[in-house]
Amino acid sequence: MLRRRAALDRTLGLAHADPRLHDILRLGLYQLRCLTRVPAHAAVSTSVELARETAGEAAARYVNQALRKLTGAESREPGAGPTHPVWLTQRWRAQFGPVDTERLVKWNDARPTLTLQPARWDQETLAARLREAGIGVTEAPFGAGLRLTLTAGTRTPRPAELPGFAEGGFLVQDAAQTLVVRYAAIPAGWWVYDACAAPGGKAVALARAGARVVAGDARLERLPRLIETVRRCAVAVRVLAADLQSAPFAPGSLPAVLVDAPCTATGAMARHPDARWRLRPGAIVRAAERQRHLLAAAAALVAPGGVLVYATCSLEPEENALVVEDLLQRHPEFRRASPPGGGGGDTGRRVAHGCGRPRRDPAASRDRRRLRRPPDPEPLMQFRRHMPPLREWKVLEVSRRRATRWGVWGIGALLAGYLTAYLLIFPTPILHGRQVVPRVLGLPVQDASQQVRTAGFEVREGGSEPHPSAPTGTVIWQDPPPGVSAPAGMRVTLVVSAGPPKIPVPDVAGLDGSLAQRLVTAAGLTVAQVESIQAPTPTGIAIQTQPGAGSLLPPAAGVTVVVSRGAPTIPVPNLLGMSVADARTRLETEGLKVGSVTRRRTAEANPGTVVGQKPAAATLAAPGTVVDLIVARSP
Repeated sequence: MLRRRAALDRTLGLAHADPRLHDILRLGLYQLRCLTRVPAHAAVSTSVELARETAGEAAARYVNQALRKLTGAESREPGAGPTHPVWLTQRWRAQFGPVDTERLVKWNDARPTLTLQPARWDQETLAARLREAGIGVTEAPFGAGLRLTLTAGTRTPRPAELPGFAEGGFLVQDAAQTLVVRYAAIPAGWWVYDACAAPGGKAVALARAGARVVAGDARLERLPRLIETVRRCAVAVRVLAADLQSAPFAPGSLPAVLVDAPCTATGAMARHPDARWRLRPGAIVRAAERQRHLLAAAAALVAPGGVLVYATCSLEPEENALVVEDLLQRHPEFRRASPPGGGGGDTGRRVAHGCGRPRRDPAASRDRRRLRRPPDPEPLMQFRRHMPPLREWKVLEVSRRRATRWGVWGIGALLAGYLTAYLLIFPTPILHGRQVVPRVLGLPVQDASQQVRTAGFEVREGGSEPHPSAPTGTVIWQDPPPGVSAPAGMRVTLVVSAGPPKIPVPDVAGLDGSLAQRLVTAAGLTVAQVESIQAPTPTGIAIQTQPGAGSLLPPAAGVTVVVSRGAPTIPVPNLLGMSVADARTRLETEGLKVGSVTRRRTAEANPGTVVGQKPAAATLAAPGTVVDLIVARSP
């Protein structure tokens, strides 16, 4: 809908409509014009109900009248006008020319494909697993990942539905973002600060390439997504909540800093079609100002000889080349560096919609040895650096009385520390009324409870939790832990295994039936039955599962996949009075089939003729529908 918003607004004429109804009218008209599977009356009815809930009965009448006037109108949507704000396309024409601007607009209006980047799996394994699940893949441009190719008419599966998501086998990231890491070419073993890291794709790629990554972000609401990505992909990335302009690092202490700066995202409007309508001309200037501040803060952290990588997903020069040039003017100790195999700095910036690699020149520093320090020097080296030469050491002259006093204080401190550890931190059963908590992990809960009571403690049930390997009913956690000395009679909490974790049934509605079955199997479940019903969706498309999507089932549990056998479009003929052979011929001519034939004694019809049928005559049925017959027999 967002890609067609301009055309929808022109058709609706929203200037005099209640602003609360704008999105409702757009959604209703989009259903009427673009979604052939939604009947017109259903689109209008749903929109009217939404308007009634939003703004009352008068608004419902207005929406009903507006949409019904457009129900029979011919769609003028294809080629009806620009699908982007006029000021933005004019800006692009001046920058790129009319031909490239037209190509860019078409690219943004097309539905983007899903691109996957290998994480815990390599690219060959990922491609093989996807193909086994019936999902086609092709290599992304520049070899930057895998693109999904799906059968026409089927929806793109959600990432969580694909094989390998739960195992961290891949992450979703477009080729342009992947190329930022490739062209940065950070040497293995270098410390890298990914300053605007969420959702974490580039941090994972850097870690997989051998860098030692610290990933930070100032937007607290995005940190859970960053942490989830790092954990799922099992990479050693340190995550922190920090603003780049007040980052917790000493100036000149990092070999590499990556700034994927917040921007206007004019290069990602195919993936985020709503961005084109939220963007205003002044936003570009404000974004560029913020980016200059972020890049300046990042430059202060880079060590001599280090690398500063700057990237955006914007197409605007104010946010890319001009920001980098401003940095180079203000910091002459930096110079522009070309990406590996590139022809110059500009090529590096264009690769990922504005990626520049200023590199700090170590020759600009007066004391190169001192400034070329590792980001985190070893404590022993720091200590030795500040030690005087051995020949300058002097033995402190201390009187006997002072030495005795220091000795007494030292022995007292050691004794106090020992008693504190012995009595409080690591007490032993030698103390009155204390016992050692036994180890009961892995035991059945009955045996574990008996051992705990035998040791002089009480048992408290801590409930159950899923566990991938522990049998159901065995202890997987205890508190206090085993080996600790605790007062007799203390309660020991035992948590038992509830068996393997339940698997959510994937949402396969709208997918091809065979692909839906493969996804259910790839999730760790079993396709118990494939059921077909009449539905307005195309033949062979999955409609739902039983149990429904999201239901939690044990591993290998059976799931029924319900697929469509097409909309009911054939009227069932009237077969009463025909012979069974004639009825069969008539049904096969109409594309239907004979089902069960039941014989009934009756004197009201000739023997061998049809006296009943199900479905009844004139009922709409889908191709291949089975019609059951009742045939007369002699009384």
